[in-house]
Amino acid sequence: MTRIAILVLSALCCFDLSVATQQAQNDSVRAVFELSEESAKDVDGLRKKLAPECPNFLDTVLNGRWVPKRVPDDIAWTKRKQMEDELESQKESLDEDMRFVWMKKGIPPDPWSSNSVCGFYRLRKATRLRPSIGTWCNPDGPNPCCNHFLYGKCVPANQYGGCRCSKCVNVQNLKHAELMDWTPYSSACKWHQYKPAEACDVIETSPVDELYLVGDSFMQNMYVSMLMLLSGKPVTGAWTKTPLTEEQLELCSNFGMTYWIQCRAMINNLDDMRYRDSLCGNGRNVSFKLEYKKYYSSKFETQFTEFVRGILGRKGAYVVVGIGFHVSMRLDLAIDHFMEPAMRLFEEYYTNRKGVPVSERWPKFLFSFPLDYGILKPTRHLQRHSAAKQQAFEVGMTRYCKQRSIRVLDFTPLVRNVITFDGIHYGIGVNMAKSQIFLNYLASLSNA
Repeated sequence: MTRIAILVLSALCCFDLSVATQQAQNDSVRAVFELSEESAKDVDGLRKKLAPECPNFLDTVLNGRWVPKRVPDDIAWTKRKQMEDELESQKESLDEDMRFVWMKKGIPPDPWSSNSVCGFYRLRKATRLRPSIGTWCNPDGPNPCCNHFLYGKCVPANQYGGCRCSKCVNVQNLKHAELMDWTPYSSACKWHQYKPAEACDVIETSPVDELYLVGDSFMQNMYVSMLMLLSGKPVTGAWTKTPLTEEQLELCSNFGMTYWIQCRAMINNLDDMRYRDSLCGNGRNVSFKLEYKKYYSSKFETQFTEFVRGILGRKGAYVVVGIGFHVSMRLDLAIDHFMEPAMRLFEEYYTNRKGVPVSERWPKFLFSFPLDYGILKPTRHLQRHSAAKQQAFEVGMTRYCKQRSIRVLDFTPLVRNVITFDGIHYGIGVNMAKSQIFLNYLASLSNA
């Protein structure tokens, strides 16, 4: 029987959690500008209402931590008990879906069970489906702290300053993002968790007319979560109107859907949505375009360059690029054989249009860093994607983006101490937070 994840994501977005069975109406809808009644009356006022109150927004909001969801104290006992039971039920669903992903991907059913040795190079036996992964300490045992993430020993949690050394790993600290709220350290940072109608209003009152997410599976998952946010449908908001296969129904109906290409790759544009009639909460026509482009490595240099050529000078076009994993964190491949040919084309286009101010040059580019890997990442990938290589990649791309006036999106703080089912990708909670933060960023541009 297909399991549909019932998500309690109140801090990420307010969703209608029912899963409709009817086919989406208006499958092919041309983008027609249609603001909500409130925004039609007072666009400037709506922009101000939707904008975050947070100085230096991206840097401030991403300087934060995940805080466990808590049930308010000042509510009736029966309501409190109901909310506590819902959170516990959600945790059980997350754990069940995690074990399901482990089984289907060939990950051992007990990846953190050791009471003696640990680390990426304390290899578990490879399976037919999965290369070898490391061995990790039992979080419920007497020695939950791994004192070295490569070749370590399991020691009591009170050693190494409470298992806080730079090379320590404590599985006890890993949590499901879906059970937590992202909270900036600064109390002065007030940002929004947009509902579907508000999310659409943010885009339609922003400078964005066309939004393209370009790159690898991290960008694909951000695109998927954006569809869920705009439709108010966790999981099914990213379903295609084409009938799903039995395999897709099995893999794409729960918290684990972001870990499968069969689920991430269903939709590339809004008109392919099964529940297009739920877009913006009521299926309204929208003025913006939202697409994903699967150009994830240097082998797509030509396709990316030609894509940029096609939108040169097109007002309102925004391109968010995210690559790194499939170029082995090599700056030469990411810059010289992906970004730079397109940027030179952009530069040449405006060389002949010297009277156009920088603010009116389109498209606008942003670059999103790859997310950090988790402890279930296959050990053989560490050489190509080590933490040191990733850090060097981020430093180099930051320098390059500054030279090219490209805004950097660094969502890596969102994955600290967060469980990843497969060691590489992250779940709906992290990706929904990325989309909410990005929309807040767009709202901050509108109100600037």
